[in-house]
Amino acid sequence: MTGADAGAKFVADPFVIRLEEHWYLFFEVLSSDTQQGDIALATSKDLLEWDFRGVVIDEAFHLSFPYVFSTGDEYYMILESAQGHSVRLYRAEVFPEEWKLERIIFSNQDFVDNAILQYQGYWWLFGTKLGQGGDSERSAALSRENGKRL
Repeated sequence: MTGADAGAKFVADPFVIRLEEHWYLFFEVLSSDTQQGDIALATSKDLLEWDFRGVVIDEAFHLSFPYVFSTGDEYYMILESAQGHSVRLYRAEVFPEEWKLERIIFSNQDFVDNAILQYQGYWWLFGTKLGQGGDSERSAALSRENGKRL
């Protein structure tokens, strides 16, 4: 898959998940028109040939680094949304193409490349906090939240 396949300047930050007999590839597409990153989807049955399905999440600010995970029967996605000054959690209303903002985990925070996992009853969020001027600080940030519901 190339930027041209997606009608974009480039594609980046691929995240693959398998469900039944299909592979789902979520990735950043940098729009040639808006110069902004959106989250797109491609599907495959064999990991060799991909069908570009289109943009699945588009906000008024740059998005990248889609991190997809499931808990129970629900699918969620955390994105890099530092331009929106928040860490956002999206839930699939209809997996894999329809996503809705479930909640803002952190606001007025600029984190990039976020990942989340559940361990011993806590949700652990890992990311890199941006410093002044957009430079990444030299240490990763870590947060945890008690509970089984996101």
